[in-house]
Amino acid sequence: MSRSKTITLDFPFSVVGVDLPARHTVDVKGDTVEDLFRELSSQYGRKMRRYFFDEQGTWNSVLNILVNETSILYLNHEKTTLKPGDVVTVLFPYSGG
Repeated sequence: MSRSKTITLDFPFSVVGVDLPARHTVDVKGDTVEDLFRELSSQYGRKMRRYFFDEQGTWNSVLNILVNETSILYLNHEKTTLKPGDVVTVLFPYSGG
């Protein structure tokens, strides 16, 4: 793991019961998107963890996650490396007609 880096996280925290603003700066100790959400899950518990990991702790997110407006599906998935100043956006899937 590298040194701590500050990133901006756009996430609807209130939807998962966490009392933080939707746009929030976060100091990340890890290097990847997965590390970010492991840290947040450790801090906020099951209400955060259930959106990103299965019961065994394996990455299992169905949310749309973007780093600097690019989906992690087009980068390196959950292993996408984060750099200081990155903006991570989490979008809940929507459907309907």
